[in-house]
Order: sequence, then C-alpha cells, then structure tokens
Amino acid sequence: MTRVISDTRYKITKMSAQDKEDRMESLHRSIVPLDTIGAAYHAVTQFTFEQLRARTNAHRISRRRQELAYLYHKDGGVSFMELGRLFGKHHTTFMYACDLIDGIMWPGNISDLTNEQCSRRSTIIIVRAIYGK
Repeated sequence: MTRVISDTRYKITKMSAQDKEDRMESLHRSIVPLDTIGAAYHAVTQFTFEQLRARTNAHRISRRRQELAYLYHKDGGVSFMELGRLFGKHHTTFMYACDLIDGIMWPGNISDLTNEQCSRRSTIIIVRAIYGK
C-alpha cells in the first residue's frame, strides 16, 4: 500500500517493505496474463472464477481460491491488495494463502506432506505446465 504524506509544497511517497518486495519480484519475472492462468486453472479444476469469488468460506471453495490467488500473485504479478479487491476479501487472507502454499510447493522434506497437500501441489504444477511456466 502506498502512503502519501501531503504538504502544500511537495509530496513524499512511502512504500511498505512488503510492497517494495512485491514490486521488485514482479519486475524480475515474466508475467502470465490472468486470463491464461484462469483458463488453465478452470481446465484442471472445473471451478469458474465466479464460484471462487463467492462469499462462502466452504473448505472446497476456499482451498481452490487460495490456489488461484497464489498463481495470480506468483505468475500474474498481482499484488495482495489487488487480490483482495478482485476476490472481495481482505488482502491479508491472500498473504496467508501464499505463505501456506509456498510451504507446500517448497517443503523441507516432501515426504512430510499430507495427501491433501500433495493434491494441491499437483494441481498447481499441472496448471503451470498448461501455460508453460
């Protein structure tokens, strides 16, 4: 989030550390169009964006929403604030989701993953393979 301190003579813009990290990370990776990510995700899971944007916190929906948000953030360059607006949730929801899925994608020991975590990891790998990431 950008905070602007206003004065009649000048403006000072300060970015939080997380925003700077997000911005730098997005500059150093190739951005995949969100439509491409969404279409690939739908092809694998059969969930539409409208279903994932629903105001429900049902486990099967929220789990898929976390996966799509992770892909939008990591491969699409979408910030956490933008994810919050896109899905109608608070941005910290997606900060948590990305941390959670990063732990699944890059575990210390892959044999420590549960069946559900392996399933989520497989879904993300397959979706990325479809759009060539």
